[in-house]
Amino acid sequence: MLVHRYLDNFYRSHTEIDYKSYQVPYQETFLPAIKVTINPNANKTLMIINGFDSFMEELLIAVNFFKGTDYNIILFDGPGQGRALIDNDIKFTPYFEKPVSAVIDYFNLKEVDAMGVSWGGYFVVRAAAFEKRIKNVVCFDFFYDGLNTFLKGFDQSIREKIRHLITAKEALSLNDLVSPLLSQNDNLKFLFTKGYDNTGTHDPYTLLTEIEKHTIKNIGHLVNQNVLLLAGEDDQYVPFSDLALEQQELSNAKTLETKVFTKETGGEQHCQAGRYDLALQAIQSFLLSHAE
Repeated sequence: MLVHRYLDNFYRSHTEIDYKSYQVPYQETFLPAIKVTINPNANKTLMIINGFDSFMEELLIAVNFFKGTDYNIILFDGPGQGRALIDNDIKFTPYFEKPVSAVIDYFNLKEVDAMGVSWGGYFVVRAAAFEKRIKNVVCFDFFYDGLNTFLKGFDQSIREKIRHLITAKEALSLNDLVSPLLSQNDNLKFLFTKGYDNTGTHDPYTLLTEIEKHTIKNIGHLVNQNVLLLAGEDDQYVPFSDLALEQQELSNAKTLETKVFTKETGGEQHCQAGRYDLALQAIQSFLLSHAE
């Protein structure tokens, strides 16, 4: 399979990374995981959580930014991600505390800090709401609501119609409305095609009713850890207007910090594309300030 050739070449090209691969038991199969030893004497673990269409290997190079810190790193492909999806057919789930807890249990960790990347910005908050072995939470970027993200590329009037049809459970009408529009917008076509693959659904209505479950609304108040939200002012995927909603939802966070990136500062795009260094510097500063 092409993806396995890609992964083989990736690891052959990055011999400088001191990693070990694991298989975390999950749903009668396993989640692929990697532990990266940056500092053999490190006392802390940072868990990195993937996003909508990523492999953990895409994030592995970021571990270089944590050299000289008190962290070792754990990455894994969760449900709907990477080899967990391709090899083990584990589908996307909004209930990401379950795979996160499975990974923490497997490595016998008493506590971790956790960073979610892209859609992982939702997963990490969802996990922290229910898994209290997570002590510090980093959203790289913030991610409030999956349906808001999926509908961002539609015109306002179409968004309103789609939401009405979901509420009314008008599957056929929604499919008739959305399907022809996907061929007119490459980003929407990608989101829906990959969404079908991730969730095992086959039509817009069924997919969107699954994606609608990926929201911080009504669970954010359960988060009582330290939280860092990163936000790009010109994020292509996550509506910037959702930032205020997420801040309001995280009303019980122990501390809540927000870092907004603009064209003037750089890093204004999704996950600070083009200026990852600015985001990673902010993350390191946050984790250091909350070290115990």
